[in-house]
Amino acid sequence: MRHPKGFLFDEPLSNLDAGLRVQMRLEIERLHRELGTTMIYVTHDQVEAMTLADRIVAPDGGKVQQVGAPLDLYARPGNRFVAGFIGSPMMNFIPATVLAAGTGRTSVSLDIKGKPVFDVDLPGVRPERQVTIGLRPESIAVNPSEKAGLPATVETVERLANITFAYLNIGLPDFLTVQIMGEMHVTNGQGVQLSLTPSALHVFDKAGTALR
Repeated sequence: MRHPKGFLFDEPLSNLDAGLRVQMRLEIERLHRELGTTMIYVTHDQVEAMTLADRIVAPDGGKVQQVGAPLDLYARPGNRFVAGFIGSPMMNFIPATVLAAGTGRTSVSLDIKGKPVFDVDLPGVRPERQVTIGLRPESIAVNPSEKAGLPATVETVERLANITFAYLNIGLPDFLTVQIMGEMHVTNGQGVQLSLTPSALHVFDKAGTALR
């Protein structure tokens, strides 16, 4: 068949080394642009999905969880599964409690030591409701020398030249992953303060559905 109506790719790059993967991603993207033919691309590699797709279908347990453009799934995940699957490192999740709610802003308290409170733009939800706050690693600011903020202890640091991933203990079973600039100097065991931007918070209900 010389002129098919569509192509199916089933993890075509899974056995290639990193350098060749990049080269082949560019080649597949070029072919797609030149041929103008529908391509269905199956992959577990989110880098391939984010860089090649016009639309991503995110399934889990045999059910489609969300369909949309790559940046839509990244910025506005419909549920906790999509929020945790799209993005590397994955989104941080912190248990929280709704303190007050109305027609405008909603106040939530993180269920950790000190219980910091944030106001978020949400429709009215029931006070005392248990929710989960989601935060991307790049949405958290680390302040090594400031006294105000959410206290944390650096457990481990991964330096990747221009960026660094710091894994922090804030009193939860899982470490909080934070992305910082590569030149910022933090060391294992160091105490730091964190700043969280309310507009960057994602809120999920007990079932994992995003609240907007």
